[in-house]
Amino acid sequence: SEEDSLESLLQHFEKETTVEISIVTVDSNMVHKDSFNDFSDHILKIWGIGKLIKENGIVICISKDYKKLFISTGAGISKYISDPDKNRIIEQYFIPQYNEHNYFAGTLNGVNEIMNRISSKINSFQR
Repeated sequence: SEEDSLESLLQHFEKETTVEISIVTVDSNMVHKDSFNDFSDHILKIWGIGKLIKENGIVICISKDYKKLFISTGAGISKYISDPDKNRIIEQYFIPQYNEHNYFAGTLNGVNEIMNRISSKINSFQR
């Protein structure tokens, strides 16, 4: 039910904004720890997350084994969320709950913050 609620939230957000967000969990046997961030970027490109012309996809790549999380974004997302913003979102919204082993709550908090930031910037651009 947690996966379904996240999926529903992401689908609704995509319908409202055209921004596509995917959450990917990665086992340690899928990629070496040193290549984790590049692997996340690779998923974004290979899976075609986001609209091609807008380059507005986001991949949230999570590895419980490595205790790592990385947010990959298409070029079109940079006007909404910078790299320092992504790092703050990870540290302030995902990690506190993850440290308590509340992975769903941490993921939900982080996803909500990403969506809030994007929505507020889209709304300010439309004014």
